[in-house]
Amino acid sequence: MNKKKKGTFYPKNQGTDIPTQQKTKQQVAVSSSPNSQKTFPKGMFWLTSVLIPLAFAAFAFYVLVALNSEVLYCYQERSLFVTDSSFFDMHTTLPGGLLGWLGCYFIQYFNTPWVGALIMVLMWLAIYFISTKAFRIGSPFHPLALIIPTILLCSVVGLGYWIYYSKVTGYAFAETIGTLMMVSAIWAGSAVKNRWFCIGWMVVWSILGYIAFGWYALLATLCIALLNLKSWMHWAVAAACIIVIPLVAYNCCTKMVLSHSWIAAFPLFQNDIITNTRIIWMFAGLAVTALALSVAPVSSKWTDFTKKSRNGLLVCALVLVSCIGMAYGTFQANIDDFNFHSEMRMYRAIDEARWQDVLDEAAVAPVHPTREQVMLRNIALMNLGKFGSSMFHYDNKSIPPVVYDSLHVHMVQTNGPLTYMNYARTNFATRWCIENGVEYGFCNDGYKVLIRSALVSGEYDLAQKYINILKHTKNYRAWAERYEAVNGDSVKIAELPEMKNICELHNNFKSILDGDEGLLEMYLLNYFSNTQNKNSKFLNELTLAFALISKDIQLFWPKFFLYATLHEDEMMPIHYQEAAYLYGNLEQGVDISNMPFDQSLIIDRYRRFQEVSQSYLRQGMQVEEVGDAMQSTFGDTFWWFYFFARNQRSY
Repeated sequence: MNKKKKGTFYPKNQGTDIPTQQKTKQQVAVSSSPNSQKTFPKGMFWLTSVLIPLAFAAFAFYVLVALNSEVLYCYQERSLFVTDSSFFDMHTTLPGGLLGWLGCYFIQYFNTPWVGALIMVLMWLAIYFISTKAFRIGSPFHPLALIIPTILLCSVVGLGYWIYYSKVTGYAFAETIGTLMMVSAIWAGSAVKNRWFCIGWMVVWSILGYIAFGWYALLATLCIALLNLKSWMHWAVAAACIIVIPLVAYNCCTKMVLSHSWIAAFPLFQNDIITNTRIIWMFAGLAVTALALSVAPVSSKWTDFTKKSRNGLLVCALVLVSCIGMAYGTFQANIDDFNFHSEMRMYRAIDEARWQDVLDEAAVAPVHPTREQVMLRNIALMNLGKFGSSMFHYDNKSIPPVVYDSLHVHMVQTNGPLTYMNYARTNFATRWCIENGVEYGFCNDGYKVLIRSALVSGEYDLAQKYINILKHTKNYRAWAERYEAVNGDSVKIAELPEMKNICELHNNFKSILDGDEGLLEMYLLNYFSNTQNKNSKFLNELTLAFALISKDIQLFWPKFFLYATLHEDEMMPIHYQEAAYLYGNLEQGVDISNMPFDQSLIIDRYRRFQEVSQSYLRQGMQVEEVGDAMQSTFGDTFWWFYFFARNQRSY
């Protein structure tokens, strides 16, 4: 009788169990059955985890560069990064200060907008990838990890005129870097399996992270606790860190406000009157999204769903709705007002002495301009010598800047220093640079105006002081060295193309002490229209042009006759002829019968202007309606400006 040998292998599947070989064949048969084909294909993983994130990257790059390149450049102009230890020390005295310092560094790359945009988009892709790991998000729900980068995109392109009133150091890049560090800390905490190591990481991160990145560190600590929802010890440690660390920081930093200790480095945009709640809600949404992803059941994979299952269809719908919602939200947040962007383009062209580009920008405007655009356009006309021949060939019926809250925009903050400097009012240019710098932070743009104003005024030591600051920047070293080469030599300064007219104006001004009451345009209008100068043709024409803008007949005639004397052998520009002919017909005090007015352009056209306007008035049209009806035909004349460009409110 054969006995079973000890150690001999016998199949464990007995009775009704399927033998191993048979089971394997049966599993193969089941996997190839028609029902198994209803699961989602592998292509869905590539769609949600690769293609949609890449599409987001391309979309974000388009929004930043194609729609907001001038905004990115403005961010860089209104920021400053200096490579010395004092600059670092100044920015790291409060919790979250390192975040602002890093933000200032990276904002420098917006000097070439597409380069800065590319760096920012790569950071957002890193935030997306790390978020999928940190929050343990399964492939069907990967698009949800793009919500945080989308909020960051909206925060960059949705600031509007608050860009001029920002007190947040390094804003734009600072928030992206803070978010990147936050999700990285959550990933590190979620990757640690040992409970004590995880708790130790929470404590270390909360302390060091709060010092460097402010509120982002506290948010990360809370998210780590949520990811360990069932562990009371994680919750206890997180609560202790979130409560105690800001209190300790408040007692150690005399500059901190207690209520702001828990939101250190949070991007608050506010002044004495209003707060930008739009931006606050964006970053509150970012925090809520991070907290929601920490507790949401989003760890499933595509293989867990079938095509016809209810859950599978819900996931597909969620992916579609989230993508549409993020795109829609971005376009809603983006400030697409033409004038807002045009002001920035014109401002940069003025700063770089590209006068014709300013006029080209003004010529293609699809809407009425703001007063800032009108003033920048007039600077270009002044430097090209086209005041008398082209001033009214552009739209002179202005509208206020478009804001989405009750923010009051003032030109002394948006373009005041540069405008004052171009009109050689260097005292006012310097004053507003200093005031704006103290209130909102000194910046590249401000130092450029300070340098040129000091050179024009002959304050060469002061100019050198500011030059030395810009020489320590990444983008303006060569710019500063160019002015350093002429510092101290008034002749060479006046020979610079962009400084020639400024120096001539400055050399012919009377030294007076006055004030502008914060009204840039009204001050310049009153100053130049009431100035009389016969030593400079350039200044005389400027005063005549401002007399036209002021519509003051008594101020016009002395400047007009002086202009005729200084330009005796030259043809009188068309707009000065229009004003003289109009004023001569309105008042009998000046005899214009012997003045050589152009027959077709002045005499005959003015007759047609009067006939058409009277015809409209007889039809019962209001003055404003008459002006709108006549603008296409006579909007390029001083006559139309005099009668119909009314109630132009400055700011």
